Amino acid sequence: MKHWRIALSVLLVAILMAGMFTGCKNDTVTPDASTSADNTEPNISRTPVGSFVINGGAIIELSYNAEGLVVDAVGKNSAGITIMDAEPQLFGISCQDAVVTLLPHLNALKNLQENNYAVLLKSTPDSNEPSETFMTELSDALAQAATNQGLTLQIFALNCKDLNIHGEMTSTQARNFLLAVLAYGEDDFESLIATSYSVQGSYAFQITTKHLTEDYLVNALNGDVMEGSVDESFFDSNDEDIDIELPEDTQPGEDESTQDPGANDLEIELTA
Repeated sequence: MKHWRIALSVLLVAILMAGMFTGCKNDTVTPDASTSADNTEPNISRTPVGSFVINGGAIIELSYNAEGLVVDAVGKNSAGITIMDAEPQLFGISCQDAVVTLLPHLNALKNLQENNYAVLLKSTPDSNEPSETFMTELSDALAQAATNQGLTLQIFALNCKDLNIHGEMTSTQARNFLLAVLAYGEDDFESLIATSYSVQGSYAFQITTKHLTEDYLVNALNGDVMEGSVDESFFDSNDEDIDIELPEDTQPGEDESTQDPGANDLEIELTA
């Protein structure tokens, strides 16, 4: 009888101990993917104070917080959306690291034989840049990454102070970026005619080469280059009533009310 009571006591103790260990295991919650991501992320403010676009054919807008860390990234054209669909890890890293991370994605969309192309880094309107050298730091980081990858980039970095009163590129900045995108040098065309103000959010350009005349539109906010049809009368006079035929899939931006007062058409002739 005594042995039976001892055996029963040992059994009860074993059952209680097993229950205790089982309880500890149940109290430990295995996080799902979203919980795990939140636990591994540092405590980062998600409040954006500004943003900039990177345009290397694909256009992506990145928003950053007061510490200059990326809090959001959005593709602004089909190529940019394709890159963002691949879910590059951008949240919480510095903007400098973000442009470096995006470079291989931009390059992958280019022709494999093309290792020299233009990239625009442009602040968006009303952005509170973390420092006065912010865009220069982005440009330097991207240039170093390109060198490491054997690429030659023509980088155009524009901060808030470089833009016009509407937060747009100027006509000259848009022209220079367009020529870099087209890989045109001074000997590649005979004349270039441009608007000195944006219409429907774009600048119009007409480039005459030895063999043809080409019309282009450059989005003043993100540098998107589109082949468009510009009414010939626009380039033959200083009439401010400009008729620009936009491609069907283009969403118009600002209208004629955004033009700078007193602006005239600008004709630029480049000679060898």
